[in-house]
Amino acid sequence: MGVFFVSLGIGGFLSGQLAKIVSSQSESASLVHLKESYFQGFSILTWILFFVLILSVFCCFLIKKLSKNIRWEGVYEDGLDISLVGGESQKAPIRAYA
Repeated sequence: MGVFFVSLGIGGFLSGQLAKIVSSQSESASLVHLKESYFQGFSILTWILFFVLILSVFCCFLIKKLSKNIRWEGVYEDGLDISLVGGESQKAPIRAYA
C-alpha cells in the first residue's frame, strides 16, 4: 500500500516539474510561442520516457540472464525450494509481513 502512495507522490512531483518546463512566463504570449513551449516540454518528456524504456528492457534481459539457471519447484512450509541446474538444492526463507 505504501508503494502505491509513493508512486502517486512521485508522479505528482514529476508532473509539476513538467508543468514548470512547459508553462509560459508571460500572460500575453503568442500562439507560436505557446506551441514552441509545449513542443519543447513534450519533447523532453518523450526523451525521458524513451530512456526509461531502454533502461527497463535492459533490466528485463539482465534479470532473465541472472535467473535462467534457477528452477522454482514449489513452496514448502519452511521456505521455497530452489533447485539449481547442477542438482544442488537450497532453501530460501519466505518472509510474511503483517
